[in-house]
Amino acid sequence: MRHCFIVNPAAGRPGQKKGQARLIVSEIRRLALEGDIYVTRSAGDGIEYARQYCRRHPGRLRFYACGGDGTLNEVVNGVMGGIAEAEAVSEAAGADAGGRISVAAVPWGSGNDFIKNFPAPAAFGNLERQILGRTVKTDLLKVNNRFCVNICNFGFDAQVGHNMRKFKALPLIRGDMAYGLSLLYCFLRKTDCHFSLALDGGETMAGAYLLLVLGNGCFYGGAYKGAPAAKTDDGLMDLVVIKKMSRWQMARLIKIYKAGLHLEHPALAPFVAHRKIAALRVRTDSPAPICIDGEFFQEMETRVELLPQALNFVNPAW
Repeated sequence: MRHCFIVNPAAGRPGQKKGQARLIVSEIRRLALEGDIYVTRSAGDGIEYARQYCRRHPGRLRFYACGGDGTLNEVVNGVMGGIAEAEAVSEAAGADAGGRISVAAVPWGSGNDFIKNFPAPAAFGNLERQILGRTVKTDLLKVNNRFCVNICNFGFDAQVGHNMRKFKALPLIRGDMAYGLSLLYCFLRKTDCHFSLALDGGETMAGAYLLLVLGNGCFYGGAYKGAPAAKTDDGLMDLVVIKKMSRWQMARLIKIYKAGLHLEHPALAPFVAHRKIAALRVRTDSPAPICIDGEFFQEMETRVELLPQALNFVNPAW
């Protein structure tokens, strides 16, 4: 197996970078691995590098996304693109392309929410366990032409995620603290957006909503359990819809929402809807904020579908 470490130098704390690089080199030498280290140069660079790496090395590969959830998203998008290319070039050669490639999440970012869906998230910080770990099948979301590992969210919460980047740049501000500061900032601005939803099975919803969450995983924003019933391998995504409410009602919601208790809280029943679905189309009258694993976009129409068992993900807990 060939090992490829894709490192985001902007993730985490600047003082950690040299020690992290030395750790990778040390483990490669100690375990006599065949592999490479690549430090990304700009946003999106990890996608193209992973895709090209799949093309250059047709054998068994393990990619290590060394950073946060955004780095993991880039690596997965590159890997999925590489798999698609292999299958397109030759049906015989590419038949096992997906089966021979795995992805590991090395939590060197500030949030690292996706790994919180697994029983022992602390184990992901052990590089040797990542290298020797077994793989499990996880689902993915496909959001228009981009893959989503963890959570895709629309509306108020997407705007919070977008503005969170401003606060993460401040000294001594961690992922969950940055999310809280951004939440307060957006709370004082326009909070709702009009959405039209078409769910698989024919159900439709429309109206002024505070936020929409489509979860493959449960957590985002550093510590918020927005899709508490989501499972990464159940073949369905969790849609959580929260209708427009007053700021006073929002203030009551925040603590409940963070703990993941909003789906069953009686006071929130008139405002919250939850569905397990395989596909969804979202439309808005004007470009609306959308976050895909923490990356910000503006869209008027979005198609989201669940891809069951699409990713070989390394689970280092053993």
